[in-house]
Amino acid sequence: MSGARTRPATLAWAAIAVVTLASGVLYATLPPSPDQWFLGYTGWRLAEGDVPYTGFADGNWPGSHWLHALSVLLLGNTAYTWRVFDFALMVIAVAFAAATARSLWGPRAGRWLLGLYPPLYVVLGRWFAGERDIVGAHLLFVAIWFYWSGLVRGRARWQLGTGALIALAALVKPTFAAFGPLLALHCLGAVPGSMRPLRERIAHVAVAGAAAVGGVLAGFAALIAEGADLRQFWELAVQSVVIRYGSDTVGGATFLSMALQNFLRSWHFITAGAIAGLAARLARREPEGAARNLLFPTLWATGIVTYLAQGQALGYTLGVAYAATVPILCSGLGLLSLSPGMPRGRAVAVAALLAVPVLGTAKKWTGEFRSSVAWLTGRIDAATHYGAFGAGDGMSAAQAMALAAELKAAIPPGGTILVWGRANVVNFLAERPQPTRFHHNVTIMRRYLPARLADKWNGWFRDEVTAHAPQACVVNEGELDGTPPVPPSITFLERYLGEHYRRVRTVGESGLYLRR
Repeated sequence: MSGARTRPATLAWAAIAVVTLASGVLYATLPPSPDQWFLGYTGWRLAEGDVPYTGFADGNWPGSHWLHALSVLLLGNTAYTWRVFDFALMVIAVAFAAATARSLWGPRAGRWLLGLYPPLYVVLGRWFAGERDIVGAHLLFVAIWFYWSGLVRGRARWQLGTGALIALAALVKPTFAAFGPLLALHCLGAVPGSMRPLRERIAHVAVAGAAAVGGVLAGFAALIAEGADLRQFWELAVQSVVIRYGSDTVGGATFLSMALQNFLRSWHFITAGAIAGLAARLARREPEGAARNLLFPTLWATGIVTYLAQGQALGYTLGVAYAATVPILCSGLGLLSLSPGMPRGRAVAVAALLAVPVLGTAKKWTGEFRSSVAWLTGRIDAATHYGAFGAGDGMSAAQAMALAAELKAAIPPGGTILVWGRANVVNFLAERPQPTRFHHNVTIMRRYLPARLADKWNGWFRDEVTAHAPQACVVNEGELDGTPPVPPSITFLERYLGEHYRRVRTVGESGLYLRR
């Protein structure tokens, strides 16, 4: 009898292992998005000793650069570096989330989460999976485990971990700090006195809050220790970003349309299953039901807050909400089981419900990775596979990888490559830095920058490029925009190219220029 009872669980664990391994292999074949190449570049420069916000000028918060630097230190400059690192980070975070799910809803819910989350993550595509929003959500999975474990055990010191993880997530994207007040609301409002007296809950909130504030302060202390100028951080990662959001923020209808498109069209069975699962759990009116069943919805609410706060209506900014939806779905799946002796009609109904997420995930999985499977099985070569993905500036990933290899061979170590556009993949894979801190030209091209910042940054660009005299320039000529007022960097670059370089050929939308 014992063997009969354990066999389904053993099969479940075997299936989880196979699905996770297959998801990781396929995910590693997806090249990063241009945004992820940007951060790969800054992570590499950080690993090489550049000072954040001085050696490279970037509007992302330091946590993003630290994570990408760690990926480069561990795996080097490759097309799969970030994918492998991100997948490993996700698997670790999901193990913590599954442990929480087991405590909240039982072992079946935990196993469902372990089995479904990896494939449902990798099919999000390279413009969503691996982006800062959902990476931050994975950090918050671990924060939730510390929070719930501390409450269950009655040990407020566990909330030091909660606060530290919230701080790290906020250092990736500051909007994630919203999770702190919402989690406090959960602790004080949803956790009953029968579970923890109010005085104890206040202590848990206080410890987590102090740890979060202390963690953020420690992060900035580390930034200063790296040599960063906090004034440069403020101008790049706060002031210019706020100005950009004020200029680029979209209307409410666009916000609603993007959210509905994702939840109701792209994530329909996940959304429907999560709603049904939450409703079924709440309807059971179990002891501590509100505390247990509203914990991951608290993370989902955080996702909506961060989506709205960013003001861009970009799909990947729903990453936190998506990440929270899958555990809620699994809470409902944990209620379903095919027990011996179950009436046939009920067994068919349960089997059909269980088949929906399995078949839905399989459909997404096989559609997203057709090129990857063709490459891994030898039906196409690597160049054909990578040729199907863009790397920025009209280049395919295959073109960018070939150009990087060519320039790495032609330019000795210590040399530089100016990339004017979005194809920082060339710098990253060639392991040749930009001659300027402004690795992303849009930073200095925006017409709505205050004159004080525009004049200073365009001047630095001119001086740094002139001083370092890059051996090659990869210039998206469509971004030499002559619309008035023309940024001084564009005027300078056009003249500088004409005086010192010869145009060799076109790659994507960019001209390749070599120094005369």
